[in-house]
Amino acid sequence: MKYSSKNRSALIKIQFIVDFASDLTAEIKNRVRVVPLTVHFGDLKYIDGVTIDHKAFYEKLAETDVHPSTSQASPAAFAKEFKSVKNQGKSAAVVTFPPFYLYAVNYYS
Repeated sequence: MKYSSKNRSALIKIQFIVDFASDLTAEIKNRVRVVPLTVHFGDLKYIDGVTIDHKAFYEKLAETDVHPSTSQASPAAFAKEFKSVKNQGKSAAVVTFPPFYLYAVNYYS
């Protein structure tokens, strides 16, 4: 089959899944699945990029004395994405922050 933009979707059978630490352009972010982190402001919980964006985060940061904290993406959040990709008949390629960083974050927090 000759490659063209018309049959591109027929060729792509791999869906990239990345974690919240990926610093991607909007164009690339629209072509991958991002597993977000959770942002906590006291008892309030937000999902990064879903229920709070960068602008709202910084506004909230300026208007409150509560320091935010974050939680890394859960295994369940990744499993949900895996299942969705599988249901589309695709394979997943996962790119995450290096594990040694996550161990350090867990150790020191």
